Amino acid sequence: DAAASVESDTNKKNEYHEAAKKSRTCSALLSQAKSLYKTAQEAGTEDAYLAAKEKCQSLLKNNRYDALAQEILLDCEAQIATYAHIRLENETWDRVIKGGSKELYEAYLADFPEGTHVAEAEAMIKQIEEYDLWVQTDNEGTMEAYRHYLNTTKAGTYTSQAEAALGALIDDVIWDKTLAAGDEAAFREYIEDTDNKCKLHLQEAQAHLAVKMATKYA
Repeated sequence: DAAASVESDTNKKNEYHEAAKKSRTCSALLSQAKSLYKTAQEAGTEDAYLAAKEKCQSLLKNNRYDALAQEILLDCEAQIATYAHIRLENETWDRVIKGGSKELYEAYLADFPEGTHVAEAEAMIKQIEEYDLWVQTDNEGTMEAYRHYLNTTKAGTYTSQAEAALGALIDDVIWDKTLAAGDEAAFREYIEDTDNKCKLHLQEAQAHLAVKMATKYA
């Protein structure tokens, strides 16, 4: 403005005026950008960072060498990218929860190894694997299968069921031997056996023993 006021050459005078006008525009835009950026930092919202970004872009169109505007723009873009990543993770996690399969949880962990729900995803995978193992074990229904499950999953979700099923199978074996012996001593031993916690045939054994005793003292 000062140069234009003393310039006699019309073209140069206009040039100085344009430069001054551009300078005022850039100054106003920078002030607005700084204000919006401060608001974004305080509010911590994506929309606030988008507003600051747009204002910086407007300033850089007028002065692409403005270092402060470039710095603010880079940080705004980084913050916006973070919000986009969080939004994508949340949308992905919603789909994973709805699907509920082991494959979906594994895909989530692969895509978001440091995500918010990593611990939950790992726990769900472990739960699904244990359930699958239990279903396979119970379908086999053998002593070996139940022992393998109990040895594989210490204090697992289905430990009590596995112990009960294994106990019932062992009890059946003991009972078959008791019936094969068929005498008073065998039934009494079955009834008094403290190692056999199951004793599904206890009442039957007591009935057999009662018959044996009645016959004995008849």
